[in-house]
Amino acid sequence: MSRNQSIWVLESAIIQRKLFAAGAAGTLVVYDTESRAETYRRHISTGWINGLTYLESSRTLVASTSRGSLVLLDVDSLTEKVSITANYWFNAIKVVPSGDSQRCVVTSAEGSVFVWDIASGEFFEFPSKHTDQVWSCSVSENGTLATTCGGNGELGLWSISEKQFVSWIGRGGYTITSVAFLCKHGRLVSVDMGGLLTVWRLDDQHMQSRIVAHDARIWNIATSPNQQLFVTVGADRRVVLWDARDIRILHEVKLKNIPTSCTFLTNYIVAIGDRSGHVAFLDFDLECKRISDQSVSVGNPVIDKCGIVVFIDKSPNDFLEQYSKRLICALERSQLPYMIRYITGDLLLKQSLSHFSGCPLFPQLYLDNRFLGGSEVVAEMVEAGALQRLYHATRINSKAMPNCKL
Repeated sequence: MSRNQSIWVLESAIIQRKLFAAGAAGTLVVYDTESRAETYRRHISTGWINGLTYLESSRTLVASTSRGSLVLLDVDSLTEKVSITANYWFNAIKVVPSGDSQRCVVTSAEGSVFVWDIASGEFFEFPSKHTDQVWSCSVSENGTLATTCGGNGELGLWSISEKQFVSWIGRGGYTITSVAFLCKHGRLVSVDMGGLLTVWRLDDQHMQSRIVAHDARIWNIATSPNQQLFVTVGADRRVVLWDARDIRILHEVKLKNIPTSCTFLTNYIVAIGDRSGHVAFLDFDLECKRISDQSVSVGNPVIDKCGIVVFIDKSPNDFLEQYSKRLICALERSQLPYMIRYITGDLLLKQSLSHFSGCPLFPQLYLDNRFLGGSEVVAEMVEAGALQRLYHATRINSKAMPNCKL
């Protein structure tokens, strides 16, 4: 693949130890997942390759292109089985999971959504359609539901088994670039051009939460096979690893080039395609074990000999900085020993503290691993003498604390 051509899609055939990469150059590149070396390349389209999906039962790789063709390749020999042409600009494509599945969900730039039965040749088009092009799609583990996303902030839910439109989960806002099912957690997760990550409940299709995940547009999202993790990649060059249950950042890597696609090869190894035509392999296994070993810092983040610990996120914003100053002044008036920990730049600790306390704002004060509050709460407690009484009460049955003030 040309070095100056983006890799839009990645697909893996784990049993065959193959990773397939394709994109704007119309070239399919194959990598060995163990040696991570390129083993094959072939030009299969004069247009963009916008989608790849692998049919395990027939050992077939299917590519969808901007030239309106669906190309079926034998995954072993990589010879073309058949090519189907239609009057559409095809975008994302996903296989429908089942034991002997020969069906795919196919989407188009015209906003159409199809279910394609390869064995019978039936090409069913849903009557409902997006008002703008469809960027991405995902299929549930049991193969009964599909979700599609695209322009105008549209996020649709479709019943594959009943071949009918279910509902628009989201409409309006930034273009949604990618979406993934987290069925084990009863959720959908979508990402968009505004750098936002949105969590949706599957039971009632309502939004559960929305956070700023990247500093620029997010290109793609991928979930691990066990659905315990997911990864997002964005135009800020960051690859972010997330805990799928608590929706919190576990780790992040900043790449030299802008990542545009991602897929999990195992529960911890992720392949990343970028804008310059490279594929990188990131192994999060050691990082996840380290996080697991330090789980005390997630469930009980304030581990210190000093009873009172203040966590401060230094900010260039004077308005926010005044809250930290107010809290420190209150502690000085209390004449109690305390310790300050600056957490600026430590995303993992910030996420852990916010999850533990239920509060996303800083500064935060803890007494013996118990979250008490921010600057206003602490100032009021000191003024009323409540913090002093609480501190001394916790010391009655414990050894005298050293003066930990820094």
